[in-house]
Amino acid sequence: MRADQVQGGDPIGIGIRALPIGFGIIFGAAITLILIPVVKGRTTPLMIFSCALMTAGTGAISVGTPHNLSTLWGLTTIASIAVGCVIIPCSIIAQLVCPVELIGTITAITLSIRFIGGAVAFTAYDNVLYHKLNGYILTIVAPAIVENGIVAPSREDVIGVLASLAAQAKFPELEETIAANPAVKHKEIAYDVVIGAMQESYALAFRYPYWISIAFGAISLVCSFFLKDVRTVIRGEN
Repeated sequence: MRADQVQGGDPIGIGIRALPIGFGIIFGAAITLILIPVVKGRTTPLMIFSCALMTAGTGAISVGTPHNLSTLWGLTTIASIAVGCVIIPCSIIAQLVCPVELIGTITAITLSIRFIGGAVAFTAYDNVLYHKLNGYILTIVAPAIVENGIVAPSREDVIGVLASLAAQAKFPELEETIAANPAVKHKEIAYDVVIGAMQESYALAFRYPYWISIAFGAISLVCSFFLKDVRTVIRGEN
């Protein structure tokens, strides 16, 4: 969503900007799973480092703007690798230490916890994001439309329609409305002004979910200090 709303709605560009997320998670998971036998089952330091990197990386993404894509690429890659270092190895570690007859149950529990946690986090992120976005629309998007003479201040209905279409990434409909609505002036710059202001609003609003993620990451970091190594399991000892 961020790739769509902050950096533009080009489908190919969105796909390219999403690549670091998927590949980063896969790469991070592979790194940790390779390191577990290399460090002879000393998983506690691995998880402490991974959780710390994940917390710092996801929080740092909050600096993203429509104009620093290269910086955002690097931060997203680091954060995604760190996420991969955490979410997949956690399940593997749980499967290693549990009794053989409970592997299926433990796997189901770890997946359930992951999805429940994701649902809780998404609910919090979504509510905060749109609450903040509505405020920025009123202070950034609407003034930009009026100050550039695109719509008269008295036509709040038209301003609301333009802002709503831009906020929902309905770019073709936005272009059609600008072209067809007689209340919209300066049609040659209207689209760029509305989209530019909306991108700035989204960039500012997206900071809050990433800041909230620091709290979740901090909890995982604290918990990682209480994990036991799997050295006994790796060595095949009882």
